[in-house]
Amino acid sequence: MLSYLPYKLSINLTFDTIIIQNWIGYCNPIINMSMSTRLLLNPARIEIKISDNGNYFDVAIFLDNKDVLKAVLTIRKDWTNGLLIDNKLIDDFINEDRNSSDTMKFWLNYKKAIATVKNLRYGMTYVPPFIAAILSGVVTDKDYSTVIKELPLHNSPEDITFDSPVIYFSGKIRDKDMSKIKGSRDTKAIATVKRDRDWYWDHEYKHQGYRTIAKKYTQDWFTVRSAIVSYKRRLGSV
Repeated sequence: MLSYLPYKLSINLTFDTIIIQNWIGYCNPIINMSMSTRLLLNPARIEIKISDNGNYFDVAIFLDNKDVLKAVLTIRKDWTNGLLIDNKLIDDFINEDRNSSDTMKFWLNYKKAIATVKNLRYGMTYVPPFIAAILSGVVTDKDYSTVIKELPLHNSPEDITFDSPVIYFSGKIRDKDMSKIKGSRDTKAIATVKRDRDWYWDHEYKHQGYRTIAKKYTQDWFTVRSAIVSYKRRLGSV
């Protein structure tokens, strides 16, 4: 389950001293991405492999926000030189043995990722999917939950300390009770989020018109237009 500092990273913070412990494993970045200006204008779509439609909705609306997407690409350039890592190997990458210089670079980018989520006014539950998007370009079920099991680090620097309330829970909690904790959601928007996201990306980044998209998916153009406008509104783009 997720924690405030996702994956297997053990960090002790004492004023300006950073000690990162228990680094193990090794992995190789597998995909090279260009960080050209054109890519920032027409970014690669983050793949979301999340089974729960409600969680998929949360992550899609988060990652498709243009400020978030631009931040993903910018931090990726600094952190991994634009390279992508297999999502399954993120733990290995984070726990990789590093010298002091590389360790400091890693921590600075890790801290930057957390601070960016806070600065963009999202809660700490969005830190793990943000880091997964940066490092792998893919977000999976293990990268996002609406609740957090473990308590965050205390006495952390202010720029990575979240003020928003978070629900912490025991691993013994029942599924039916968990659904009550999560609260109500827009079930209509959730039901069509995968479809609407496809249409939004076709329109926004492939520059396809409403009628072209409607023909492609055998829909009427008014439905396509309404869905895209609604999706953009949720992203804060309208």
